[in-house]
Amino acid sequence: ALESLNSKFSAVEVMGVTALMRITNQAMDTGEKLVKSLSIDQVTSGWNKYAQKTASVQTIMNATGKSITKVNSYLEKLMWFSDETSYGFTDMTSALSTLTAAGGGIEKMIPMIMGMANATAYAGKGASEFSRVIYNLNQSYSQGYLSLMDWKSVELAGVATAELKKQIIDTGVALGKIKKGDVTVGTFSSTLSTKWADKEVMETAFGKFAEFSEAVKKMVDAHPGMLASQAIDALADK
Repeated sequence: ALESLNSKFSAVEVMGVTALMRITNQAMDTGEKLVKSLSIDQVTSGWNKYAQKTASVQTIMNATGKSITKVNSYLEKLMWFSDETSYGFTDMTSALSTLTAAGGGIEKMIPMIMGMANATAYAGKGASEFSRVIYNLNQSYSQGYLSLMDWKSVELAGVATAELKKQIIDTGVALGKIKKGDVTVGTFSSTLSTKWADKEVMETAFGKFAEFSEAVKKMVDAHPGMLASQAIDALADK
């Protein structure tokens, strides 16, 4: 019966059946990949993030002398921030470990890191640029001041906006590191050699870029079930 049936197929029909089989197989393969991406990949990603967090805890505890509960509460804020943005938790925790090891107070480091991410977002840049920015600003913080070489890297990443320069300058004036008019947006780079943009200036300036995010986090924590987008809408005019 099969031989009889086979003789009735033309070459074109056989090609058609083969094509349908390939399409079916491809659809099944795509379906498997989709299910995996919606289940296994998400679980794996979450587990990797948890592993990154765990690896950073001991370093930060040693550098700050704070309890595991306290350190976890700080990392939870960064994890929430990375979930709500496109910026990497690994980059943030790595930077936090280095910054605290360099003597930075963790209470100031969290908003500083979030501020770096927000400054990157303000410039319209993504995760890869943020990785470069946080690496170079991390280096500057560790040596005690914003160096021209590291700032050049921030410029190459496209994050050195006029707004960021103005924020750093205004902070320097407010903290008494420079006098009003000593540094302008145009002369910013050429004045860094005097080391006026020190750790305190960096902490405060980038901390200002994190104020809104911190307010959103505070509102979300105060209202269980509230989405970050809802908190942003509620705080938009404030």
